[in-house]
Amino acid sequence: MKKAVFAILVFIVGLIPGFFIVFNSVFSDSSGSLYERLFTFLLVLVAYVILGFIFGFIEKRKSWLSWASLSAPAVIILILYSFKETTLIGLSILYALLTLGSSWLGFFLGARLRK
Repeated sequence: MKKAVFAILVFIVGLIPGFFIVFNSVFSDSSGSLYERLFTFLLVLVAYVILGFIFGFIEKRKSWLSWASLSAPAVIILILYSFKETTLIGLSILYALLTLGSSWLGFFLGARLRK
């Protein structure tokens, strides 16, 4: 039961960067320059590593449900937006993979530091 409650809390917190960073990067900057795109990639990476680190440090047991819950809002938003903007599917997949990987890395580092 505690694992599910923690995953729901992580999901709710994941809504904030999922909408304001990831979705905003895809939606409002669809034709940005390479440097702008790299900056948004770095912003997504840093945000999810920090949040993943915090939640990985708080959680006592390693669970894939927790880090997946952190990045799930962003992935869901990207999937739904891809139905509207089919030309941005590749970019959406790249952001989804970056979100999943950086949240996993943050959880992994947080859990390692806890030990």
